[in-house]
Amino acid sequence: MIETLLSHCAQRAAPVFEFIDAPQADDPGAGAGRLDARSSMAFADAHVSQLLLSRVGSAEQSNTSIIYGERLILKLFRRLQPGENPDVEIGHFLTEIARFPRIAPFLGEITMTLASGEKTTVAMLQGLWPARAMAGSGSLNSSPASLRR
Repeated sequence: MIETLLSHCAQRAAPVFEFIDAPQADDPGAGAGRLDARSSMAFADAHVSQLLLSRVGSAEQSNTSIIYGERLILKLFRRLQPGENPDVEIGHFLTEIARFPRIAPFLGEITMTLASGEKTTVAMLQGLWPARAMAGSGSLNSSPASLRR
């Protein structure tokens, strides 16, 4: 399903996947809804025209990451809260509004919309910075000594 959503993003289509979740007594948000994927304006610059091999990221973090080739990372958020995820909001602003070049670009998102209309960010797609670009950035060398400890 993730690959299908990415494919639709590449085509700038608006895929919708309907789902029905059996309501649980302790989960008032469960029920019918849909998943939507949208790409950012920067997605076209990622030049994703061929299939990319995928693997699950191995770094310990609070999200589950799927890495596509050495170019894309899809962050699946584990702790879902209603509304736009702050990572998406900040990434969207820095990539599309401020056009800040020194971050991994925000390329898209997957949102879940419940029958009630409440939206929740489920995943975020970003460009993946090569390790050599991060190592060669000099950011650690130019930081104060207190941050290098």
